[in-house]
Amino acid sequence: MKPFEQRAEAILRRVRPKMIVAEVGVFHGQLSRILLNGGLYVFMIDNWLSGEAQSDRYRATGDFHGTLSVEAVEAAEKSAKAVARPYGSFAQIYKGNSNTIARSFPDKMFDMVFLDADHSYDGVKEDIHEWMPKVKPGGWLGGHDYGEPPPGFNVGMNFGVTAAVEEMIASWYVIETDLNMTWFARL
Repeated sequence: MKPFEQRAEAILRRVRPKMIVAEVGVFHGQLSRILLNGGLYVFMIDNWLSGEAQSDRYRATGDFHGTLSVEAVEAAEKSAKAVARPYGSFAQIYKGNSNTIARSFPDKMFDMVFLDADHSYDGVKEDIHEWMPKVKPGGWLGGHDYGEPPPGFNVGMNFGVTAAVEEMIASWYVIETDLNMTWFARL
């Protein structure tokens, strides 16, 4: 099973068809496709910025997205749009800063928000701060790259996520871990 398939399986264990999910950090839309096939409404959010246009803090994580050319990012955005197209109103694409986009949605709108965008400590804290109020009571906030990285994995990227989740979530909610370094908290 591919990593994005593992993430999808972990998400689909927690939601049902016709629920509303925000995927923050879409890239090519591979995860989105599986969620859409599962009958979910998926709000696909990404900045689709080239590496040189990403923030210094994001590039410092070592995430490979921070090294991508304009052409590579444009191809990823085009791919994500192609994924969304056949699903009509079930798929909504938003391009821009995740925190700015979060503020455009009403509170308690989403059954799940899945964070996989800026992996820096400050970036994850900001995403949690902005997206947590957007989750319905009893809904899920989760994300990717939590916990101990596997051998050969970029440690810098992972530790920003883990530290921010521990600080912002663990004192208030139980953190569930699942396949492919995913984390979830039922709010």
